[in-house]
Amino acid sequence: MLNHVKREKVKQQHLESLYWNQKSNCDTNFENQQLVQLLVEGLPPLQKSILLLRDLEGYTYQEIGTFLSLTEAQVKVYLFRARLKVKKRIKGQFVLAS
Repeated sequence: MLNHVKREKVKQQHLESLYWNQKSNCDTNFENQQLVQLLVEGLPPLQKSILLLRDLEGYTYQEIGTFLSLTEAQVKVYLFRARLKVKKRIKGQFVLAS
């Protein structure tokens, strides 16, 4: 229970810092959001959900498994595959831009 309280407090602090930093980095944040959307939009829905929950929201593998009715191992595999696809897209973007 204490871990949950600490995690929620950290998430709240993170959200507050994002809000205050948003005013100074509005253009950069918008560009980053667009980039993330472009990289993630082609992923299968399950991989997309897991990637966003883990990397953007900060949930643990166990929590994600509970949310999506998956084992922890399945979450790790789907996350690995999603990250791999995103990396390939990033490399493809840099090759096209060169």
